[in-house]
Amino acid sequence: MLYLAYCESANYCGYGQYFVIEAESDSEVEVPLEAYADEYFYEQDSDQLEEDGIEDGPFYTVCSVEEFGPAHDCWKYYQDPSQSEFYTKVNV
Repeated sequence: MLYLAYCESANYCGYGQYFVIEAESDSEVEVPLEAYADEYFYEQDSDQLEEDGIEDGPFYTVCSVEEFGPAHDCWKYYQDPSQSEFYTKVNV
């Protein structure tokens, strides 16, 4: 089953990122998501993290996890190749 997780920076406000994860249940989403989301937000925030002396993560927070498929409002955007940068595929 596919899930759509929306995450934001744990240290700074202003943006978020969607991650598409394949998992057996929503409780199993965090394990494959962890490394991808942490790396994504570390890269996004690295200059500010260095300036603020923040060395340890996690660098993200999970805001929501939803089942994801053709009935979801965002599915059409996920299917659009020009929107791919907004939907990071984790283990799909």
